[in-house]
Amino acid sequence: MQTYLLPLSICDRIDQLDRDFLWGHNDGTRKIHLVNWDAVCKPKDLGGLGIRKAQDNYLALVAKLGWEIMMGFQKLWVQIMKAKYIKKNSSFWEIEKKGGSSHTWRDILRSKNIIRNGLGWQVGNGERISFWFDLWVRDKPLHEELGSPLAASAHQVKVADLLMNNRDWNITKLETLLPEELLEDVRVIEDWSWVWKIRTCEKVRCFLWLVMKNKLLTNVERGKRHISEDTVCPLCNEDEETVLHIIRDCPFAVAVWRKSNLSLPRTGDTTSSCNTPFVREIFVQTH
Repeated sequence: MQTYLLPLSICDRIDQLDRDFLWGHNDGTRKIHLVNWDAVCKPKDLGGLGIRKAQDNYLALVAKLGWEIMMGFQKLWVQIMKAKYIKKNSSFWEIEKKGGSSHTWRDILRSKNIIRNGLGWQVGNGERISFWFDLWVRDKPLHEELGSPLAASAHQVKVADLLMNNRDWNITKLETLLPEELLEDVRVIEDWSWVWKIRTCEKVRCFLWLVMKNKLLTNVERGKRHISEDTVCPLCNEDEETVLHIIRDCPFAVAVWRKSNLSLPRTGDTTSSCNTPFVREIFVQTH
């Protein structure tokens, strides 16, 4: 399966089986899908679960073959393909599909755009990424997007310099460097990898992932899905049961936090999603 692409109908069926398994379906019962499939299939450090869609998986496998050809790996199959389809001194990017090519080669050529679009930095701690000159936000470096000369010291600026200790963006600094349209593209980039590094069982990590996605099946969420009309917290009967209410603002949650040794941040916004410094600050204090 690594050497050719499966039909879309087969890929869709594989995805359906994956979804059924993830949410606990069985022959007689269908469960609620708390997070949409596109979000689930994002990498973990981008807020997903790292599950791959079947079509994306097979495209990636074929693209890997194209990557090995592009990089000139000294493998027998690479040498055979290059000898058969690539003229001497020609680039992999210059090759066009021709009649009589094998199915494998045609699929490899289809993967060129995937390889080209995938070349870039993935933001983690940002210590190795040049803020202005590496490809990490859009499809070209920020200094090209900005279109104006930069000081010589700009070469020393790393993405890490614009991150705070809890890995939130330092918006104050960013606002001095970027116009609003570029600032918005940067602000939506988040590092989710820390969620999966917490020393606990996988069930707790998955719970925290749902908390950060604001997708717990709270009474407010049940109301949105027309499962229930009552959106009030059943414990305190005071406020709507949102995710943030459950983990921070409910009097029962407050009592638990007061018995802990943690210093809790307050966002001041009880209606926001939980993708705030609140949960990350707890992580920083406990690790």
